[in-house]
Amino acid sequence: MTTSFIEHAGTWVGTNAFRLMPREPAHHAETTATVSTAAGAMLTVIAYTWAHHEDGAQDGLLVIGPGGEANRVTALWGDSWHQSEQPALLTGTITQDVLTLGYEYGGGWRWQIRVDAGDPTALALSMDNVVPASAATDSLPEGAYSAMTATLQRTSSPKPRPPTSALHPRGVRCERPDSIGRDTGHHGRADASG
Repeated sequence: MTTSFIEHAGTWVGTNAFRLMPREPAHHAETTATVSTAAGAMLTVIAYTWAHHEDGAQDGLLVIGPGGEANRVTALWGDSWHQSEQPALLTGTITQDVLTLGYEYGGGWRWQIRVDAGDPTALALSMDNVVPASAATDSLPEGAYSAMTATLQRTSSPKPRPPTSALHPRGVRCERPDSIGRDTGHHGRADASG
């Protein structure tokens, strides 16, 4: 992941706007997010909360990692309201500080998630529903519409971590376990396909 996502580690709070259909008014509620890294900073984890205007408090988790090619990413996404039965696997791209992910569901419909970490003082998370031509009507046009838009501000930063390599008390250089193999491109798999 890019440095900007690592630098966004910490706790965030803001407002989320939600609507199920494009002609419905947006319902606004507080939202929170905690951004962290895992697996030696290979993964970025975004845990978030939001509130549905009828169904109450909800939460979700987005775990993002490299997709095997330059600027490609893959993710696991679960949301207590959107994905109540099983999580979804998403693929996408990362361009500078913007992550764009998506997956297809239900007869050509597509869900897209965008995370913007371009501003060091803000975090933007948006989710779009993409209407396929086969389902389009006069009141539901083909293409993407915004279903959720969250704008968050930082409330805390994580404690600083020690450098990746450090000196052992006896002066011997040692590596932290999360730095081993970071630049090798090999993540414990026998080959790139699996």
